[in-house]
Amino acid sequence: MDRRTLIAAIGTIPVAPGAAWAQSAAIQGDPVALVREIMAAYTADKPPAPPYTPAIANRLRRAELGADFILDAQDVDVKNVTVAGLSATADRAEVEARFLSFSQSRQVKFDFRVVDGRWMIANVRDQKGFDLRRTLRLPALQ
Repeated sequence: MDRRTLIAAIGTIPVAPGAAWAQSAAIQGDPVALVREIMAAYTADKPPAPPYTPAIANRLRRAELGADFILDAQDVDVKNVTVAGLSATADRAEVEARFLSFSQSRQVKFDFRVVDGRWMIANVRDQKGFDLRRTLRLPALQ
């Protein structure tokens, strides 16, 4: 997968189906399943289509980040993926993905919020201090 395809795919907004994660059946999606789908796309060397909140998606369309911020790389090499839900309330969830990328251990946390009845990614953070909202100059999550 080339860099342009990967970066273009990061800025898309899909509608992600799935069962609710210990929440009301009215909320579409499952944060843990969504992160598993994102990581499975990487392991299959396909561009993922994360369900970002509108604020994140709008900024990503205009941003030139230069590399995939989930992988912290321009190329894809993802192995040994584990995904776990860390916390959840009625409208917030935190999910962690751990994996190897070019033999380096990576730990990425996804903050989810319910937007228009769907779970959407509101921030992405990693163990090195990367914070997507800060990078895109969006206010911190409350």
